[in-house]
Amino acid sequence: MKKEIKRMEKELKFKVENLEKLEEKLKQMGVKTAGKKFEKNTLFDFEDHSLKNQDKLLRIRTINGEEKGKITFKGPQVGSLFKEREEEETKIEDAKAMQKILAGLGYAAEFIYEKQRTSYKINEATELKVELDLLPILGSFVEIEGKNEEEMVKLANELGLQMEDAINQSYPQLAEEYFTAQGMERQNLIF
Repeated sequence: MKKEIKRMEKELKFKVENLEKLEEKLKQMGVKTAGKKFEKNTLFDFEDHSLKNQDKLLRIRTINGEEKGKITFKGPQVGSLFKEREEEETKIEDAKAMQKILAGLGYAAEFIYEKQRTSYKINEATELKVELDLLPILGSFVEIEGKNEEEMVKLANELGLQMEDAINQSYPQLAEEYFTAQGMERQNLIF
């Protein structure tokens, strides 16, 4: 039997005040944008929140309002400084049809968050990239993704980001923390 290789996502995430400064630094480094997009992310879970309780995630993401999208499964997070978790993702032709399929299997749309994302590819060979994200209520973030931790830390330093400021929570976790601190139930993050 062939051994299955799991795809692992590895990232550093930082809350930042000013995305424009980072865009300027990236431009000075000679990095060109791989594009700007508007993402709608819909998370699914069972009524008993069994995926969330296991630190797992099932998501449908659409880009710029298109019917097509991607469905993603993320496994539990490992590591502390570098957010690392199993990730399986595939394209879907019709996001609404996929939502109906998931509903038929007992999943419900549990949380929706939108973001404006600008992507920068730094090194194709090591899959090093930078994502500049703007989310409603939560604000601005930079994510550095790649395979090589040393290369990721070096890039963070070049961008003026301090490793002690790295956060390992997902956007849904950050939203939950925010609304809990406000004494409110978590709401969708919609522009």
